[in-house]
Amino acid sequence: MINGNDILIYVGSDAIASCKSNEMQSQCEMVEVASPTSGQWREYIPGRKDWQVNAQCLVSTASNIQQMLQVGSVVTIAFKDRSANTLLSGSAIMTQANYQAIRGNKATGTFQFVGTGALTAPSS
Repeated sequence: MINGNDILIYVGSDAIASCKSNEMQSQCEMVEVASPTSGQWREYIPGRKDWQVNAQCLVSTASNIQQMLQVGSVVTIAFKDRSANTLLSGSAIMTQANYQAIRGNKATGTFQFVGTGALTAPSS
């Protein structure tokens, strides 16, 4: 069984600072097709795929705020386990970075990455 804290997200060679939670979505578009036998019923075939990652983290140092400057940049994302084994990786565009600092609380950040190209598993 995999626990949430067993999965780490890396941007390049750096783990996202104190990642509290992350969510990865992978989806496929549906392409409608028609045939002489489909009649009134719609039929589909799988189309192109895409993926995205949302991550929430604690901001560990003031220098982590500079990651805001990477918005719009293409970065390499890797999902690794605690033993540093890569589970999945791919190129993504950082589309959003948001930091929140509330007096008396730890500063937090959220990041959104949209995949550009395939999300792949390492070859065995």
